[in-house]
Amino acid sequence: MKAMLIANQTPFYAESGGQLGDQGFLSSAEGAEFVVEDTVKRLEDLHVHIGTLRKGTLSIGAPVEMRVDGDRRGKLRANHSVTHLLHAALRQHLGEHVAQKGSLVGPDYLRFDFSNPKPVSAAEMSRIESDVNSRVRENVSVITLQMTPDDAQEAGAVALFGEKYGEEVRVVSMGHGDKSLNTEISYSMELCGGTHVGRAGDIGFFRIASESALAAGVRRMEAVTGLTAVASVHDDDQRAHDTAALLKTSPAQLAERIQGMQARLKDTERELADLRDQMAAHQTGALLDQVADVDGVKTLATVLANAKPDELRALAEKIAGQMPDSVIVLGGSAGPKAFLQVAVNGSAQKQLHAGKLV
Repeated sequence: MKAMLIANQTPFYAESGGQLGDQGFLSSAEGAEFVVEDTVKRLEDLHVHIGTLRKGTLSIGAPVEMRVDGDRRGKLRANHSVTHLLHAALRQHLGEHVAQKGSLVGPDYLRFDFSNPKPVSAAEMSRIESDVNSRVRENVSVITLQMTPDDAQEAGAVALFGEKYGEEVRVVSMGHGDKSLNTEISYSMELCGGTHVGRAGDIGFFRIASESALAAGVRRMEAVTGLTAVASVHDDDQRAHDTAALLKTSPAQLAERIQGMQARLKDTERELADLRDQMAAHQTGALLDQVADVDGVKTLATVLANAKPDELRALAEKIAGQMPDSVIVLGGSAGPKAFLQVAVNGSAQKQLHAGKLV
């Protein structure tokens, strides 16, 4: 039975600040089992557990044991913490103009929207990814503090524009910035109510999956962490090996082989264009032999097999260049479709109209 359950206290995190709500289980001493599929907020701070009563019954006032899905929560914590490191890295490598415009923190991936006037280059993404992973490898500390909004602002914490904050805020600080400084300056310090790892090393590994435009001046970056990030590297590596096998080379020489193929393709396209020009010249010469005089106007009317509209148009223009003051009517077909190209040029336009001829 689908239901919504409210408890007087809960360890479940309700969806907020981009982080998805927790899942897990509730059970009672009488044997009732309730599967929590989502946790949301209602009426500001009321936590509502949404799910399915799988067994037994639950009554008002009954004590329950609440168990959060620890594996899923761990992935959410890692992905949420890395959005803070990513935000700091983006500001460091792209500029202080970068500001968070939205986010989605799920167990399988994270999405981060930010202000930036142009696409992030591959080189910039590589540096950003490397910087975040450096903090992960350093296993920098993650500290949470409760303070007033004014104290948080004075400490340099980043707040989301338009977000409403109460009299006390939670500040999440990660690691330190320039190690040559005597004062301890956090690499990242943001106002945040979400769940986070104890130390950055718990993130494991960070990898950017994509970067794209979301709106004018707003970019979207998607990324993965931990074993999901490792799996993405393995998938890319396998694709590189499979592609290299098709081209009968090694992954290390793949780029060189593709560059060589592209160069040969360009040479082939140039040769093909030259052959087409030669064939067109020959075809034009043969068609000019079919020109007839109709009421004093030089006229060419013929049908060409397997000729498409753009080919007929180009051929008509070429013939018109060699046969001024004329009428040219070319018919063609491609499968079940038939096409007609009519050109009237020079002094012939005083007597005839191409549209009316069609």
